[in-house]
Amino acid sequence: MIQDLRATVSLLLLAPAAACGGKEPPASRGQPPAPPALAAAERRDLPPAPSPADSVVEALSDSVLSQGSFAGIRPCAPLDSVRHYLPHARDSVVQSETESWPARRAPLGPGRWVLVESSWADTTHAWRVSTNSPIIRTRSGVHVGSTLRDVLATGDSLGWEYDEGALVLKLINDGAAFLLDDSSVARFYRRDVDERVNPVGAIDRAATVKELIAAWRCG
Repeated sequence: MIQDLRATVSLLLLAPAAACGGKEPPASRGQPPAPPALAAAERRDLPPAPSPADSVVEALSDSVLSQGSFAGIRPCAPLDSVRHYLPHARDSVVQSETESWPARRAPLGPGRWVLVESSWADTTHAWRVSTNSPIIRTRSGVHVGSTLRDVLATGDSLGWEYDEGALVLKLINDGAAFLLDDSSVARFYRRDVDERVNPVGAIDRAATVKELIAAWRCG
């Protein structure tokens, strides 16, 4: 009897081991097998989820900046309405030498942005739009990265002004303005500058647009 009991215990102990060493039992009838987990390499290859900036870039791609409008934003629209057109715009403040005023700034990828400003005289409406992103252009196709040679090839008339010491060139027909790259402007200022004289002839044609601007007049 003792020998029979030992034999029974041995069989019970060996049964799980045999099951582990053999094939896995089939899945229960009617229950599909669980899908295999993704390997680490496969997970790395999955495309990343789009960032908020990506969706804004897609929406604004090839948008036209002018004195008439920008991305649905009309001149002198309430500043608070900007988020309807630029949902990811953040509160910002623009400061001059003596004044400051609110603005809305939307990121357009690493180091790129579009800024909608109010004014020191009217802090509740949109007075100015600027951007350093090449996805936004003027009516004639000028964009950040265009050279002065490209700008002149559009045939648009160029005006100019010195805004707190910064040289601003104006596209008269496009209703927009632009700033040039810092190194080209620095070379321009090495000469004697007469602000009454059109500066375009003294600027390197390879100078590049670094920022587009549309200034709106309200009130």
